[in-house]
Amino acid sequence: MPASSTTIVDEYANNPYFLPANENPGFILTSQPLTGLENYMSWARSLFLALSSTNKFGFVNVSITEPDPNSPLFNSWSRCNTIVLSWLTNSLSLELKVSVMYINNAKDLWIDLKDRLSQGNTPRMFQLEKEISHLS
Repeated sequence: MPASSTTIVDEYANNPYFLPANENPGFILTSQPLTGLENYMSWARSLFLALSSTNKFGFVNVSITEPDPNSPLFNSWSRCNTIVLSWLTNSLSLELKVSVMYINNAKDLWIDLKDRLSQGNTPRMFQLEKEISHLS
C-alpha cells in the first residue's frame, strides 16, 4: 500500500534536515536581539522555542552531531548548520555579532554565548533569593 501524501509530508517535517522554503538565512527568530547579560535568559528561551518549533534545536544542543565529511548526510547537516548559524547571528546585537563572526558551527556559537552571558545572572539570582528569604 503506497504511503499517503500526509505521511510523506510528516516524514519531511520530522526530519531535522528538512528546510521549507520559508526557512532561509534571513529569517528573524526573535524580535528582541541579544544585547548581553541583561536579556540573555529571555533571548535563550525565545530561541529555544523558535528552534524547537522548526525542529532545529538539535543543531545547538548537540543532539544532532556533525557527520563525517564523507557521510551522505554531511551536505544536509552543513546546509542546516549554516541556516541555524545565520538565524542565531541575526538575533544578536551588532556588538555581539562582531565578537562571534568567525564561529562556523551553530553549536559552538550557542555554547560561546551561554558561557559568556548566562553566568552573569547567577550572582543576581543569589541576591534575589537572599532578599526573598529575608521577607519571609
